[in-house]
Amino acid sequence: MARGRKQYRDDRQTDMFAANGQPAQALFPVHTPRTDIECMDFSYRLKRDMSQALKECSLSREDVSARMGAILGQPKFSKAMLDKYTSESSETHQISLLRFKAFVKATGCNWLWQRVVEDDGLTLMEGEEARLAQVGFVEQQIREKQQFLKDLKSKPVRVRGRR
Repeated sequence: MARGRKQYRDDRQTDMFAANGQPAQALFPVHTPRTDIECMDFSYRLKRDMSQALKECSLSREDVSARMGAILGQPKFSKAMLDKYTSESSETHQISLLRFKAFVKATGCNWLWQRVVEDDGLTLMEGEEARLAQVGFVEQQIREKQQFLKDLKSKPVRVRGRR
């Protein structure tokens, strides 16, 4: 922002994430970064969310582990390994990012990515949601530039005569 330039905010402006009278929070939750995150707390929540994903998935644990093995190129990836990764009582088995990605692909539960990033104040958008957000962002920038231009034009300009 240029020095000395005032930022104008129009209270009538709608939220680019709001739709059909619903507040933006209902459509795209706004997360604030946590400063008190503990690794074990995150690990337990991730394991619980992965367990929930297995319940929501139409595949059996055996099928999910077989799919993960195929994705990872590790045909011996077992249901027992999957059970360790999703067991809250197992503190020694932490899933790697590569295996987590294979788990998400195998279950089709993309919402797990949101769970991973929300503690950092991030919101995950998928496909058309991201394009829609970009459209809203560009429209907001255009309105701000139009308001700035309007403000510039509203002030009289005195031109001094040249000698």
